[in-house]
Order: sequence, then C-alpha cells, then structure tokens
Amino acid sequence: MGVLISEFLCYKQSVYDEVNELSKKEIDNFYSSILSGVKFNNSTPKFIMMLGISGAGKSTFFNNVKQYYKDYAFLSGDEIMHNLQIFKELKLLNKSSHNDFRICETISRKLSFYILDYLISNKVNVFYDCGGLDSNKKNMVKYISNLGYKIEINAILVDKDIAIDRVIERHYKNGGGYIPIDLIEQGFNEVLPAVNFYRQFVDKINIYNNNNKIFLEETYVKR
Repeated sequence: MGVLISEFLCYKQSVYDEVNELSKKEIDNFYSSILSGVKFNNSTPKFIMMLGISGAGKSTFFNNVKQYYKDYAFLSGDEIMHNLQIFKELKLLNKSSHNDFRICETISRKLSFYILDYLISNKVNVFYDCGGLDSNKKNMVKYISNLGYKIEINAILVDKDIAIDRVIERHYKNGGGYIPIDLIEQGFNEVLPAVNFYRQFVDKINIYNNNNKIFLEETYVKR
C-alpha cells in the first residue's frame, strides 16, 4: 500500500476521531471502495479534477470517462454525500433543508479531504469530482502541484438558468435530494475566475460547454 499496515490503521484511527459523525464501518466502506484496484507510488502521479457548478454535468462527464483511466482512484464528494446514512435517512423522511444539506456536505467534504490526503501521500493517480470553486480546493491544488503531481482540470461551463432547471429536475422531481439554488447562483460567477486562478498551477485545462450537447470549447496547456 505504500505505508505499513500499522501506519494505515493509525491513520484511519485519526479519521475515526475527526469524522466522528460517521461510524467506523461507514468510513471503512468508503476507503475500501475508493482504494480498490489502485496503484500506489507512481513515479509521475496525476491528478484530474472537475470544475463547475451543480447542474453543469460534472458527474455525468466524470462517470462517462472513468473507464478510460486505469489505476486511478475515483473520488466524488457528491457520491460520498449521497451514500451517507444520515443523507439516506433525510431523503427517506422527505426532510431536506438548507441546514440539512450543509450538515451532509460538511461531513462528505471532511471525509473526502482525509481520503484525498491519504491518496496523495501515497502518490496515487486521482480523478476527483468536485465543484472546485471554494478556497479549500484552490489551496489543495496548489499543495498537490508542489508535490510534483501532473494536474489536469475539466471545467464544465453552463448557463445559470439551464443549471438550475437541471437541478430542479434531478433533485426535486426525481427525489435526488436538496441543493440550494443560491449556491448555484453564487457559483456561476466564480467559475471563470477559478479557471484563471488554476492556470497558474496546473498543466492542462479543458474547457467544455454543456448548455445543450457537451463539446470541447478550449484547451489550455502549460508551456
């Protein structure tokens, strides 16, 4: 695994202590599913990250291309959140609010960062499905770049109203759970500035337009 089993167990114990909203079994299940089949200690590790607002089509893109990336660990904050026991219970009770969303998102984000920290420490190739807009993600990319990772970002652009319509369709009519509309509106104005920020640290950015049928609009490659 790249570290002694005893070290890994000590590491997971710290995760148990920090992410105390979850059971040990729940945390173990997330680790097992994400670490299955990955290669450790790559000489030139790679990190791929999605970027965009909810409703842009990031997860659809992520799930469609996963098959082409062998030996990668696939990490998705949304997938972790949707598989949390607390999230499932709220969904079954048809009880979802802005506060409930924040609670579940905070737990999934915390666990995502712990899993990612372990993957990066062991030079695993990672494909990370997240929004990529907040300061934590930006600092994370800078940190990973300094560790010698080759970094690629897939930015999915979409009109705000189209994204909101998709979220309403997917999360309300199809019972997918709650996502605050104000977060989509806020994130819409942050996408292009985030792309410009990441240009400083990454090796490649693919910019896709997904208003109708997704297509590659522009590619930036570090000189």
